[in-house]
This record gives sequence, structure tokens and C-alpha cells, in this order.
Amino acid sequence: MLNSYSKCIAGLFVFLCLQHSGIKHLEGEVFRSYFSYPGHRKSNIIITNRRVFCVKEMDLLGHLTTDWECLFENFYRSPTVTGSELKIYCKEIHKLKLQKTQEPVRMIQFKDADTAK
Repeated sequence: MLNSYSKCIAGLFVFLCLQHSGIKHLEGEVFRSYFSYPGHRKSNIIITNRRVFCVKEMDLLGHLTTDWECLFENFYRSPTVTGSELKIYCKEIHKLKLQKTQEPVRMIQFKDADTAK
């Protein structure tokens, strides 16, 4: 008989795999949650007690890489949710991988408002 796993346990497994993939793990970092990144194939949004970041699987080799990240200490204002859109405001625009001319905001369009919250 197969056991069913909660989303949290599945996410914890993903996070533990990340620790062994070469993605930088921060001191005292603890997994909180994860979500598929809508519209971005093979990408997930990972939330820990220290940061929010996007991890994507590289097509060619299947390796995982951090696409963008923002430490909570670098938020210049609290994230906002409008409908199903989440906005993350980070002081370090290069960590969000945005163009220098853009406002340092990462917008994530989820499938529903509950996920965005």
C-alpha cells in the first residue's frame, strides 16, 4: 500500500534535495513551503525562514539552479497580494534578476488568490 504525503513533507524533501544540489544553504535556514512557479516550466518558489527564492531545473543536464532570490532582511516593504498576483519588494535588484531600469519588484502570477496569499 502506498502512503500519501502532505504537501509540506513533499516540499521538505525538495528542500533537502536542494541542499545536496550545490544550491547555497544559509545558516539556520529552515524549510517553510514551496509552490510551482506558474508559467515557468520546471521552476518552483521555495520559502524558508530566511528567504524566498526560485529554483529551476536546467533542461540540458537536469541540474538545479537558483534563478532569483530575496532575503527577508532585504525586503524594503512587505509583500503585497492583489487577486492572484504576489509582489515581492527587494532592495537588491540583482538578486531578483531584473533590469536596472525596472522597479525592484518581482511579480508572481499564481493560479489563485489563496496560493498568492
